[in-house]
Amino acid sequence: MNSKTLITVLTGLALCGGSVLAIQPESAKPAPKDEKPASQPADAPAKKPEAKRPDAKKPEAKTTNDFPTSMPIPPDAAKQGTVYYMISGKSKQITVTSEVAGAKTDWISNNATGYAVLGADHNPSAIKTMVWSMPVKSLDTRAALPDDEMAIARWLEADKQPVVAFKLKEVKDAKETPMGTGGKQDVSMMRFSSTLIGDLSVHGVTKEVTVSDVRITFRPAKNGGSDADAIVASFFGSGDAVIISGRMPVVLADFGVKSEVISSKKIAEKIDLKIELVVNTDEPASPKEKPVSKPTEKPAEGAKPKPSGN
Repeated sequence: MNSKTLITVLTGLALCGGSVLAIQPESAKPAPKDEKPASQPADAPAKKPEAKRPDAKKPEAKTTNDFPTSMPIPPDAAKQGTVYYMISGKSKQITVTSEVAGAKTDWISNNATGYAVLGADHNPSAIKTMVWSMPVKSLDTRAALPDDEMAIARWLEADKQPVVAFKLKEVKDAKETPMGTGGKQDVSMMRFSSTLIGDLSVHGVTKEVTVSDVRITFRPAKNGGSDADAIVASFFGSGDAVIISGRMPVVLADFGVKSEVISSKKIAEKIDLKIELVVNTDEPASPKEKPVSKPTEKPAEGAKPKPSGN
């Protein structure tokens, strides 16, 4: 083979090799094991992180610290006799019962505040005045409501009319009833069946109501120091106590309560308002105030800073 022929053959091989390299697809190269595909198929878009959704149902009830724990007593009322302070936060005080979607539902609050003023006698006729107030938003239910609109704070419009309240005007028809069990009379306590007349405020509307068959129990202080006395005092207080129990029907339309859930019969037009209130001669302790931190003293001008000790 002469030199001219050899040059021609080498040139052809070089061109052929260059052609092969040029047409080799890039995908034919082996990808590293840990490398992910450059893009996902069109029908499987990258999943975005799910945004945190707000709770569908906020709890209606709050802790006692979220509501007032006492009610100011007007000086003129305090002059009428012995003041009894309402005990809140211990047990259920107000129960509102309604038919919700055909099922009986209870809302309960232990955040009612108020007071009563009594004369010298342990008798319902000695009650000079009694006032209580309950935040609507403190009413709580354990029932699973089908719809948020059925929450009592919604259809009672708690944001606009935040409380249900009662002010006693008169006690009538007081009759003493036996106390004790097994035929044994408890002479230390007295219970009466009475009728209360007073002003009930619901949804910002106040109407006079008559509440029949109200039980009023007078429980004197028991300071024997026994465990039983301590348990009783934890619920009724350590002073003289009066327990008032009764119930009253409330027609919502009478108090201007209008809502689609009521007109559509999801909520009954009438509710039952039950009270189980305890008042005691012991004044409730004031909430503890947080200590006020003292401001850091500014060093006098020109004074040398104290060594840190480190």
